[in-house]
Amino acid sequence: MYIVDNYLTGHFPVCGRFSKLETEDITGLLAEVIEEEVRRSVSSMSPLKAPGMDGFHAKFYQANWEIVGVSIFNFVKSVFEGNDLDPRINRTLLVLIPKVFGAETINQYRPIILCNVLYKFITKTIVIRLRQAMQKLFKQNQSSFIAGRNISDNIVIHTMKSSKGKKGWMVIKVDLEKAYDKIRWDFLKDTLIDAGFPMALVSIIMQCVTSYSLQLFWNGSLSEEFKPSRGVRQGDPLSPYLFVLGMERLGHLIEASVEKGSWEPIKLSHEDANGLSAYLGFSRVTNLGKYLRMPLFHHRVGRNSFSFVLYKVRNRLNGWDARKLSFAGRLTLVKAVLLSIPNYFMTPARMPITICKEIEKVTQAFLWGSNNERRKVALVSWNEVCKPVEKGGLGIRQLHDQNRLFLLKIGFQLVSKTDSLWVQILRNKYNIHGTIPNVLHRNNCSYVWCSIVKVWDNVKQGLVWIIQDGLIVNFWNDVWIHDLGPLKAYYIGVGAIDETICICDVTNAAGGWNYTWLLIVLPREFEDDGVIRKTNTPQRVQTFLWMLVQNKRLTNEERVRRALVWSKSYGIRMQMPHLSCSSKTEQKWQRPETGWVKVNVDGSVVQQHARAVVGGGVKSDRLKLAWLEGHKQVELNCDNGMLIDTICNGFAPISNVAEVRLIHEWYNKDWKVTFRHVGRRCNKVADCLAKLAVGRVNQVVLFPKPPQHVLRLLEEDSHGHFVEFLTGV
Repeated sequence: MYIVDNYLTGHFPVCGRFSKLETEDITGLLAEVIEEEVRRSVSSMSPLKAPGMDGFHAKFYQANWEIVGVSIFNFVKSVFEGNDLDPRINRTLLVLIPKVFGAETINQYRPIILCNVLYKFITKTIVIRLRQAMQKLFKQNQSSFIAGRNISDNIVIHTMKSSKGKKGWMVIKVDLEKAYDKIRWDFLKDTLIDAGFPMALVSIIMQCVTSYSLQLFWNGSLSEEFKPSRGVRQGDPLSPYLFVLGMERLGHLIEASVEKGSWEPIKLSHEDANGLSAYLGFSRVTNLGKYLRMPLFHHRVGRNSFSFVLYKVRNRLNGWDARKLSFAGRLTLVKAVLLSIPNYFMTPARMPITICKEIEKVTQAFLWGSNNERRKVALVSWNEVCKPVEKGGLGIRQLHDQNRLFLLKIGFQLVSKTDSLWVQILRNKYNIHGTIPNVLHRNNCSYVWCSIVKVWDNVKQGLVWIIQDGLIVNFWNDVWIHDLGPLKAYYIGVGAIDETICICDVTNAAGGWNYTWLLIVLPREFEDDGVIRKTNTPQRVQTFLWMLVQNKRLTNEERVRRALVWSKSYGIRMQMPHLSCSSKTEQKWQRPETGWVKVNVDGSVVQQHARAVVGGGVKSDRLKLAWLEGHKQVELNCDNGMLIDTICNGFAPISNVAEVRLIHEWYNKDWKVTFRHVGRRCNKVADCLAKLAVGRVNQVVLFPKPPQHVLRLLEEDSHGHFVEFLTGV
């Protein structure tokens, strides 16, 4: 992976261990680049990160996409078509940032690579294509840079309690020094080919990796330009994915060695261990120290085990002079400290209550302006301060409650993420089975397991089954009706309950409920709605109507009431720096390209009723209509950028809304559908229709011909009328 010698020159000795990519994955990787894809790459980049030698931030291109977008798209497209990358685009700055005060040696500096933003547009587009495919290439022991996996999950694995026995073990913690800088290019290319990536994409990636040049920026001046012969750049969006591919390949070599039995244990006496420690320069320790800053506990955990967290919080708060800050400023800092320091260490394990109380005591003193020299009175009790804002508090969460929430999350993942490596290890180690297992305290168990046991009853109380075929959901003991709990508590039948019955056992051949049996074993109030019960509609419709009568359907209005999706958005809008003068910018509706169909959509919200309306008609059934009409190239225009990102990329927070899911399903079919974010001035007709719909409740209105004022807007669009507005220069 790093060293060039006779053994590793040429092909890597272990090949063919990657999972094979599917045909659709390869098709997606080789698909023609479209403008919307490049625009998403540009908009997803951090706007104000340090630029490269060209001096332009990503914010410049994002704010001026209407002007420079076509040029950027053509540039990226030319590279994907196999054209050589201009060496000037791949010129890179190397800046050394000292890690410590008074740095003297090269190891005390952190190298920061500054790539041109234009170059990043290419690799960002590649990364977006790689994300889905790479999930299939990695085994569960690789958790970095893979969607749905979290490197902090490894903390759970590393906190397994060690057992003492006749055999002793030696563990060596290895850190790959300058790992990014030393990876070999021929190894990287061989890995990409072995992973099954198409050669056209491999050529583009290797051109990006090998064609760059470096200049050191030191004391305000540039060094001579030089070309490296290995390594990937840390400032390149593509580099983390290439590095984890290399690490996965290294894991293949380790697996092969273990399978062959070429890794043999080393038998050491205490004297030999001391000699080996001195020879290798390693220190002998009685525990494994820390992993990702989290101590690995191998003994009884008490107050002293987490005292370092209190020390960190106290040092951070003492670093600020409370007397020079307003109450609002101190509150902001308190929230930042309580979110950043203790929360990280509370995520995988239960923190002692005494430590939580002491951290809160220090935090409370800082909030009210106390310091080592002068104490001030806390005007409001800590319990009142920690209430939610809507209940009169300041929204600070008490640490013990927050700790329990983290542990409940781990407990839920023990049920829901059964494919995760750490879940499989815990289940196998403690021999637990079943979808919702009985988690019991075991002798000599790890601290993480002890923490899960403490909250397991609460985990089970909060679990609700989603009914599919009903084969594995127990009718009496499992919670499958929200807010009711197990139906066992409502049993009114004669004799003992048959607790082995599943939901599928109480349905008839048509898939509906066996109401004769239900009326015998459950109270009458479960069947109050006779109209719904006696209808011949499908079971899915019956349950929908029942939920509707119970006022339990999560409509958009109900979601807003429950704060499940936003009702109002707040934020800081970033503005490009500009001079006091301004210029006129023109926007107009643009005709679709030949062979394409364009659909414009807009929405409007009636805030008094928390109700949304839509104009222009982009819903899942409109996509279905376009599909059935034979249109295979459809462009949809909308002024809601977040909605477009959600449909195209599955981003939170609205990706679970039913209508969005349906649109996303149609979007992924075998046709070309592009979503484009446009200004409201280019979307006048849809905007007008949305406003017309405001006064109509639960209606779909189809006009046989456009209303007069809509017809006027259509004529303006067809004639290509511009709309002028002022922008800063």
